[in-house]
Amino acid sequence: MKLLTSSFIAAVLLTTSGCATQPKNIPPAEVSSVRYRLFSCADLHNELNLAIKERDSYIQEQLNDRSRDIKSNTFFMPGSGAMNTDHEHEVAESKGKVIAIERELEDRCSTAPN
Repeated sequence: MKLLTSSFIAAVLLTTSGCATQPKNIPPAEVSSVRYRLFSCADLHNELNLAIKERDSYIQEQLNDRSRDIKSNTFFMPGSGAMNTDHEHEVAESKGKVIAIERELEDRCSTAPN
């Protein structure tokens, strides 16, 4: 039983080594909200919706990259997934952009009474 468990763990490690990072494990990049200072509140809401769609698209691409890498590692050679490209940078940037827009919305467009 220990041999089976050890073999399973080794197989999982081999198929996931060199894989694209899970999107949930990619931290957002630092994006300044200064570029959104001249946007109206309505424009900020529109920009936020676009940024969320962009972020979600990059997250899906990263998930697809990860799936492809796991298949490469499983069916070709362990570690071969590391040769493939991924969208980690785009995921980080788009996460940061969403946060920057949300921060600007919160600072300037709050509907709560003061």
